[in-house]
Amino acid sequence: MNGSRKILKFRKSPTGKRGFTLVEVIVTLVITVIVIAVSSTLLITGTNMFARSAQRDVQMNIAETVLSFVSEQLLYTNEIGEFTNPPTFANNGSAILQIKTDGSTNSSHTRGQLFFRRAGDTQDPINVFGAGFYQNYEIGLDIVVSYPPGGGNASFTLTVNVYRKADVGNAPVLSRTTTKPLLNYEGAAKPIPGPGLDWFCIYFFPS
Repeated sequence: MNGSRKILKFRKSPTGKRGFTLVEVIVTLVITVIVIAVSSTLLITGTNMFARSAQRDVQMNIAETVLSFVSEQLLYTNEIGEFTNPPTFANNGSAILQIKTDGSTNSSHTRGQLFFRRAGDTQDPINVFGAGFYQNYEIGLDIVVSYPPGGGNASFTLTVNVYRKADVGNAPVLSRTTTKPLLNYEGAAKPIPGPGLDWFCIYFFPS
């Protein structure tokens, strides 16, 4: 040694290329994290939008299908009556439309689903579309029968409300309305359900 100073030399890489600096590595990691975060946000947003669109399609299908079926049944009726008590179905030859209200207390879970009996049948109404049709939703119906001020044929305005299951007390997630003539109707103008009634169950006599 003899007091001589050692000089340390760093070897170059065999290829003659220098490595990344710490700053470059950190910048690269930050950019990578930002890209991953943005991509994840876009993916989650897209997935949520797809899920909402699928739910909307289900709601729309329920509303439009029920609207079409009920409208077709009522079009030629000459009378619409309403059960004012929890119904027992007399064999009076009428057709019956009912929205179940007791499904949450029995094993069939049919609350908020449409039941129907054809005119002339004697059995209780049956589930028109089946429980699986409604998925996680329930329906409600409102009908207003009215006459034009100057006279003429009556018409009915039918509204189908779609609710999330067990959430009927809140606003519907979707509503669809149609107005059609009652070509043979001879009864009075009225809202259905009537005042103070929290269920929907009507009988009618198709012509």
